[in-house]
Parts: sequence; structure tokens; C-alpha cells
Amino acid sequence: MDDIILDRNQMQFLYEIDGEYNFMDQETFEQIALRAEDLGDAVNFLEEEMIIQVLMYEGTPVGVELPNTVIREVTYTEPGLKGDTIGRATKPATIANGYSLQVPLFVVIGDKIKKLTQELVNTSKEQINNKKI
Repeated sequence: MDDIILDRNQMQFLYEIDGEYNFMDQETFEQIALRAEDLGDAVNFLEEEMIIQVLMYEGTPVGVELPNTVIREVTYTEPGLKGDTIGRATKPATIANGYSLQVPLFVVIGDKIKKLTQELVNTSKEQINNKKI
């Protein structure tokens, strides 16, 4: 079995239009567009001008890596109820782009939360084997 070698290109997220997310290579200034399904859950944490790693196989984008953490502001959440503290009690919250996630009970609207992004890496063997995105 041959080893697969992926290149990591540092790219800046520019903008999204009609479900296509446009990025610019920080070295060559070449631009590429990726679809939301290509980005997976990472799409929920992108913000304009963010620098990410785009994983390339033979010149074709096959995945993305966000920075290790992202900080986002909570735009909506219900107040936490006293007494709801059994185990790791959480509640739903919404960030600026409309994405919902679970946060600790003490988080209120306007708080900034830090999200670890390691689990958001989106690379599939199928994309690499088929050289498509």
C-alpha cells in the first residue's frame, strides 16, 4: 500500500456566496471555493479573514483544519436553572452565525466561549481515493 502525502496550504477564509466558501492561499494568492459539505462541521466556526489549513492531495483540496481553538460570542441562550448541577450540566446556546451547541449552565448572552476544534477536522479517505471534493 502506498503512503498518501498531503500538503497543508495556509489559506484565509474570504467570504461565502450561495453555499461556496472562498479561500485565498497565503503564499500564491490563488483562490479556491469549497462547498459546505466539503467543510463538514468546520463551516460552523469559520469567520471572515480566519486563517486555516487546507489539506491538499495532488493539488485537490481534501480537507480542512481550523485553529486549535476558536472564540465565539453567545447570541442566545436560556438562563440556567439553580439546582440543575448533576454531572456536567449543559444547555443549548446559539452563536452569531446561528449554530447551536451545548454550553455550561453559567454561560449567558454576550459571553465569549472557547471551542476546541481538533474534532472538526474534515478529511475523508473517499475524497483522497477519488481525488474529488
